[in-house]
Amino acid sequence: MTAPTPSAASPASGSPASGSSGPSGLLQELADWLRTTGAADALAATAVGPDQDPPASGPLLVSVTGVTDVTGGGAGTGVTGDRLSAAMQIQTVHRDVAGTSVDQARDLGAEIADRAADDGVPLLVLAGPDVPDTTTAAIVGTLCNLEPVKAHSPAGRTDHAWADEVAEVRDLMFATRSLRRGPADATKATAVLDAVGSPVVAAVTGLLARAAQRRTPVILDGAASLAAALLAEALSPGSAAWWLAPHRPGGAGAGAAGAALDRLQLRPVHDRELGATAGGAGLCVLPLLQAAALGTAR
Repeated sequence: MTAPTPSAASPASGSPASGSSGPSGLLQELADWLRTTGAADALAATAVGPDQDPPASGPLLVSVTGVTDVTGGGAGTGVTGDRLSAAMQIQTVHRDVAGTSVDQARDLGAEIADRAADDGVPLLVLAGPDVPDTTTAAIVGTLCNLEPVKAHSPAGRTDHAWADEVAEVRDLMFATRSLRRGPADATKATAVLDAVGSPVVAAVTGLLARAAQRRTPVILDGAASLAAALLAEALSPGSAAWWLAPHRPGGAGAGAAGAALDRLQLRPVHDRELGATAGGAGLCVLPLLQAAALGTAR
């Protein structure tokens, strides 16, 4: 079990500083991350009891969906973000970006981050975006220069189904073939978004980039959110210091998730799949963050 390592950039430049030396342990490492993002005191105030009303500006669960971006799994059963948010009294916001252009969706994502910052939300918990695993693999494969068979894992697939999906990833990556080499920058990120054409990915990318600019930390969720995180980091370098990976996603997205985590230099809190969906993974680690915040509260 490992904790995230914040960037070494200074807070004055818009990104948090690296954690201070001190007692080791997961809670201490999480407390260091909270301090560098400036969220420790605000998050400590959100640790409410069962008979207390949640604070006006507590953590916010954000879900971005689109009818044209459909995953194969059913996120409505098991340990899900909506069920946990209700039990934990966590406020939620949902945005459907179906029918919007990539540019419009990116702006909508930025607007969500702006409103959260204006409302004093101390932490955003991102629900896993409704994006096909093949789209996720194509984005990560392009930005991390992976072959399709490395970007799309065979977990849970028959050989025939996996081969068909790898062929789909290869077709998607053909459109981005000229972008696989060289450093990732804003020009490349914009070109990848245009080539893939997913409004959900664009919205999450816009949300992550703007949240970092507004100094609002975000808990990511799922391989698709990590693909969007790669794009957001390219658009706004240093943004990764404001993100926390709650776990290491498994399934078909395991290869893409692992490559993205390595590129972003994010170490997940839990180094295995938690088995919670639709923001559930982020909400599962929220009590750990609140415990760490309480230990640092003034």
